Amino acid sequence: MVAPRLGLMSEGVGIGLLAMQWAPHIALASVAAGAFGVLVALLAGFSRFWLRALLVLAITTTTLFAYVWEREVRQPAAAVADAG
Repeated sequence: MVAPRLGLMSEGVGIGLLAMQWAPHIALASVAAGAFGVLVALLAGFSRFWLRALLVLAITTTTLFAYVWEREVRQPAAAVADAG
């Protein structure tokens, strides 16, 4: 990470930026790449690769849904517990 080394932000802010803002974008890009992989495997006739491509798509989609669930469902509950 370049910004903390240049003194533009603290290391904690830099890691938080990577974890909270870049992670969903990377997960969404991997889901899109997995969908494209399944499409290419089906259309190009790679009959032995379409199941592997579908497995990759399932794994990345599950990862994205788990991230969204963690951010939307569990985080507000933790904030309420801290306030009480």
